[in-house]
Amino acid sequence: QLALTAFAFATRKGARRGWSAAGWAGLALAALAKSALLSAGLVFGSLLFFLFLEGGVGMVRRGFGRMCTLPGLVVFLVLAAPWYVAAALGHGPELLEAHFLGHFRRLMSSPVDAKPPYFYLVTLVWAFLPWSIFLPTGILHGKDRIARDGERFALVWTLFMLVALSFVSAKKPGYALVVWPPLSLLIAAALFETREW
Repeated sequence: QLALTAFAFATRKGARRGWSAAGWAGLALAALAKSALLSAGLVFGSLLFFLFLEGGVGMVRRGFGRMCTLPGLVVFLVLAAPWYVAAALGHGPELLEAHFLGHFRRLMSSPVDAKPPYFYLVTLVWAFLPWSIFLPTGILHGKDRIARDGERFALVWTLFMLVALSFVSAKKPGYALVVWPPLSLLIAAALFETREW
């Protein structure tokens, strides 16, 4: 969430470089906590759709150009590289197989916690109570105001995460927490909108 939000701010014209560094720090921490492959896929995939909806391929190029700053990449390497270097020295080629390729295979075909693709939609309805009552209002608000950065970002974040995580075979209710912040923002924006446009 830190990486995605900070990178979204970093893609804005005139944004401070600190946002890019914060994004790379968040991505490094996510890579260390769970999976470098999954973290990068979820973060960069969401940003790709967010930027593409704003201005097509040109906006994607400009946005990713603003994110990829030298200080940000240095922050990422300082935080993430020591663990990966130590693991590679200790395990050699087995690290690539176990941590990257094996993890990807487990994500896509694990019999542990295997659930149907609609699992997160059902989970979201009961786990997000009492706010799930307002989910249609929030989603419609975001759809109707997709030209605004905030609503587009929250809507893309929610939809991309739900769709991407639905393809992962091992599903746990806690994984749906990643969509609570953008859904909360959409619902709050819908309930407190004081003007129509």
